[in-house]
Amino acid sequence: MQAWQDLFAAAGFEQPTASIEFFDNEDACGGVRGRTWFDNTETTTIGVCATHPNPEVEEQWRQRTLLHEMAHAWIDQNVGSENLSAFTELRGLETWSSRDVKWEERATEHAAEIFMWGIQDGDYNPDFRIDGTSCSELAAGYELLSGVTVECAGSAA
Repeated sequence: MQAWQDLFAAAGFEQPTASIEFFDNEDACGGVRGRTWFDNTETTTIGVCATHPNPEVEEQWRQRTLLHEMAHAWIDQNVGSENLSAFTELRGLETWSSRDVKWEERATEHAAEIFMWGIQDGDYNPDFRIDGTSCSELAAGYELLSGVTVECAGSAA
């Protein structure tokens, strides 16, 4: 995976303003691999807590988690509330970010995964827990979030 900074630049987007902290366990992130805190300032705080028992896999996990959290920050700093509502509806979900529902039922998680897909030119498989991952479904979500159209090859689009 390319460095997240390179992915944002190649996609034509400015990097989100964020303070990034790395931790050795998931406790600092509330028991999850990564977390983004929005605190009504221009700088988003990101915690990367992804760990893996296999050291050869851990760095990849941490980089993927960082990119996912940076996607949350970019969306928060660049996408208006009307588009967030339209995205939630497009994905057939009930909530943008309520922690009262499973991870895969939050539109914010779909948005981060779809944004990651888009800035990697479709060369990324979104998390297996989310539905609606055909090229046309991902492209529709990415366009709603970013304003950028992705062409899907073939008749399945």
